[in-house]
Order: sequence, then structure tokens, then C-alpha cells
Amino acid sequence: MLQNALQLRLTPSCRFGSLSSMARKKYKLTWDRGTRRWCKRYKKKQYWIPTRDGETKDSSYSRCWQAWLKKKAEIDAGPEQQRLESILAENSNTLQVLGGLHDRGLLHPEALAVVERQLQAVRNALTTGQPYTPPPPFFVPLSPPVSKTDSLAYHAKEFLDIKCKEAESGGCSVGRYENIQRYVNYFLDWLQGDIPVNDLNGKISQSYYGHLQEVIASKKWTITYASDYWVAYKQFVRWLYTSEILDELPRNITTLHIGKVTSAVEVLTIPQVKNILSAVDGRTRLYILLMLNTGCTQVDISELKQSEVDWQRGRITRKRSKTAKHESAPVVEYPLWQETFVLIPLELEFSVV
Repeated sequence: MLQNALQLRLTPSCRFGSLSSMARKKYKLTWDRGTRRWCKRYKKKQYWIPTRDGETKDSSYSRCWQAWLKKKAEIDAGPEQQRLESILAENSNTLQVLGGLHDRGLLHPEALAVVERQLQAVRNALTTGQPYTPPPPFFVPLSPPVSKTDSLAYHAKEFLDIKCKEAESGGCSVGRYENIQRYVNYFLDWLQGDIPVNDLNGKISQSYYGHLQEVIASKKWTITYASDYWVAYKQFVRWLYTSEILDELPRNITTLHIGKVTSAVEVLTIPQVKNILSAVDGRTRLYILLMLNTGCTQVDISELKQSEVDWQRGRITRKRSKTAKHESAPVVEYPLWQETFVLIPLELEFSVV
């Protein structure tokens, strides 16, 4: 009887122990209670998969197991998958650059196709697990190097040198020359490489025009700012043609336009002018009156000569400073207001003749 009772008492304990052992075996990951993470040891390394907020040990297991299977596939793929992914990323970037060159007619079509075939071969290897076999290379026949005097970059420098001399002689302002220099160099940078000058055709003009339109659409540049770049490009191309450097003018050079946005001129109201004048006196008051009376800029005022003032008729007769060196610029006569006329000899130390 006692022996039977002991057997009855031990039987449940043995059963519970067996159930506990079965429960432990159903997990293929090891649970770490302290950090609330699952752990897997694989190829002499430990890999940890953390639980998320609100997850319990049991509710997190299925997700963490799937995460481990994905990680294991990456480990098993080893260096070969990493190499293929590196090739895929590198060739994707290359394809983007070559695509731009192809659109501008600067790349052999087959060169672009080779990169596309290589990308497809890499994708197939990654998705099917088959060995990667690169496509056969394509060798583009080498063209003779562009001679110095035939290159577009050479003639661009020649064009800019002429503009520099114009600025030095007063034919244009230094600021205007620097702007043209920036516009032309931007086009050369966009071209991504030198070309024979007679390769500058309508396709390149269309592509550069499209590029400027994209910059406008992206809000990086205003229409007016992009228009300055386009106008400078057309000026450069026309100079090449009229200088008999470019054999044929691109046909679309006269049809593609980037118009400037004109805005209304802001003018001061009469009360605003009165408020300004009431706050100043002396020479500052004279300067403001000259600006209002004759449209003078600060340069015009600083270069005003006594000989340009008619003391008998109360007028200033002169060319504007910014156009004074141009023979065709008009000589303008400005009738002076009474207060302007009175302040000129007092503040500019002119002698009334």
C-alpha cells in the first residue's frame, strides 16, 4: 500500500517535469530573462533579437524567429552577396551618370546597354541564387583626342578672355564679366567633359535647356536667375558661329526661351517721401533730392562736375555714369527743382558762375 501511494505521488511530478522539458524544446532560440531578448548562437557567434514594447516572451517569439531566419540567410550568403550588392549599387550610380551623357548624345548607345545588362545579371543572381556571370565587355572604338584648338573648352576660354578685355577697357562692367564667366563655366561643368566644338548641336542645346527647366521646377533657382544662364549660353554659341568657329548654328537656339518674370516697380508714396525729407538735412537732403529730381545713382552724384550745372537755366546736362563711355549714349538735360538748385553750391562747394 505504501509503495503504491509513493508511486501515485511521484507520477504527477514526473509528468510535470516531462511537460516542462517539452515546453523548453519548442523554442529554437534562447530566452534571456534579464535583458528580455532572444539569443541564437551560430558559427561561434551570438546574435541577439530584442523584443518590442508591449511584447511578451511568447508573443515575440514568432517575429524574432523570422528575424533570425532572415539574418541567417544573410550570414550564409557571405561575401558573395555583399559583393553582388556592392556591384548593384555601384552600377546603379554609373547608369544614372551614363544616362545623362547618353541623353546629351555624348555616349555610345552600346556602352549604356552593357551596364544595363550587368545590372540585370546581378539582380538575377541575387533573386535566384544562381552564380553571377558578368556580360561580355563592349569596347568602344577610341576616337582621336580632341586637339587643343578644336575643343569647346579652349574656345570658351577665348570667349571669356575677350569679355575680360571688354571689362578692362570699360566696354562692360567687371560684375557683368564675372557673371558671364560663371554662366559659361557652369555649362562646361554640366557638360562633364570636353568635346570638339562642332559637336555642339541642337541636341545638346535641348538637353541643357531641359536641365535649366528642371532646376527651376525644383525651386532651386528662380526663372529670372535661370534665364541669365540660358542667355549667356546662347550668347556664347552665337559668338562661336559668328567668329566662324562653329560651322552650323543649332537650329533650336532661336526657339528655346526662358522668359524673365517682370514684377511691378515699387514706388514711394508722397507721404513717405515727405517723411524721409523731414528727417534729413544738409548734404544728405541734397543727395536724396538729386535722386528724386534726376534719377541719379550714388555714382552719378559722386561724379557730378561743376561744368555740368547750368546756373543760368537751373539744369544739369550730362550722360549717365554707367553709359558715359558709349558714344551712342544720350546726353540728358535735367531741370532742377528750386531746393535742389539752391543746395548744390552750398553742399558740393560749387561756385555759381
